[in-house]
Amino acid sequence: MEIIGATVIGGTSPFGGEGGILRTLLGVLIMAFGVNGFNLLATSAYMQDMIVGGTIIFSVWIGILRWREG
Repeated sequence: MEIIGATVIGGTSPFGGEGGILRTLLGVLIMAFGVNGFNLLATSAYMQDMIVGGTIIFSVWIGILRWREG
């Protein structure tokens, strides 16, 4: 789930057709620092999954809005 989140946060469209290595790398770094921060704060694994899932949903929503604009 974290891998999908990292690629979507990096700007890769889950519908295909666009993406980039550098943006995906940026998404991986964001996810890695986020998960590491949650671990340092002793956040439960369930809550981490909820936050990562919410982030994926939010990123897909932003991608859909960008796709509709053109």
